[in-house]
Amino acid sequence: MKQFVNEHQPDIMVLNSDEYDWLMDENALLDISDLVSSKDFDREEILPAVMEYLKTKGNGRLYGLAPTFFSTTLFYNKDLFDELAIPYQTNHMTWDEVFHLAKRFVGQVEGVNGISQPFQNDPFNFVKTIAEYNGVKLFDHDRNQLVMDSPDWRQIFELIVNAYKNKLVYEPSETAKVHSNMQDEILSQQNVFLVGQSAMTVDNYYLLNMIEKGSKPVNWDVVTVPIDERKPDTSNGFFVSSIFAINLNTSKLDMAWEFMKFVNGDDFAQSLSKSFKNKV
Repeated sequence: MKQFVNEHQPDIMVLNSDEYDWLMDENALLDISDLVSSKDFDREEILPAVMEYLKTKGNGRLYGLAPTFFSTTLFYNKDLFDELAIPYQTNHMTWDEVFHLAKRFVGQVEGVNGISQPFQNDPFNFVKTIAEYNGVKLFDHDRNQLVMDSPDWRQIFELIVNAYKNKLVYEPSETAKVHSNMQDEILSQQNVFLVGQSAMTVDNYYLLNMIEKGSKPVNWDVVTVPIDERKPDTSNGFFVSSIFAINLNTSKLDMAWEFMKFVNGDDFAQSLSKSFKNKV
């Protein structure tokens, strides 16, 4: 990437989180901290969590701005909880507590599972998901080696293995069901939560639009994504996908900054919102 930037010298770059880290380390991005702090920029139009996220990556300095973000949450089907008189889940539950709650649905209602994954992915994907939310790393860059044999990884593997052994998690091969129409069939392949066969699932706000497309209404609500009990005040369920940054060597700083202000402003946000609604 550094070679590409050197050869083509783009004024503006749209980066993912890893690319943003790499180019900061290579000193290829302009520090825009002072520009963002100036009266020329309306900081109120940027979500504080996004700003803090990017500042943390830059060791207190800003090298980019992100007009979009998404976060995950724990969805639950209120009707399924009510049917079995099970108390609703609460914010800041641990993964152990969530699976303990899922256990209460086992064998209670035919075809209903305690928890499911989006797109019914395999058990190892669930392991990786929890590791990501708990901030457990697969690779130790300092030692240049994989660290999957650590106690943190072992604890997550044991949690998921036990969950699948006890049938707490939806598995397509065991609970496949013929649905009344093709639309429900497609939705169930994406997430059985959409057709009322799962009490809980972890997903992002796109799930809301999929719920609206379903032929069966889902009486849903949300709480925070499960936490690591050792770090109860932090969450890794927050993602910034497109980070706009200015090339350190740009020859068009004024124009680049005007563009940065535009894509991180209210007019652009409204345009994105209209575009998203049109796709739904």
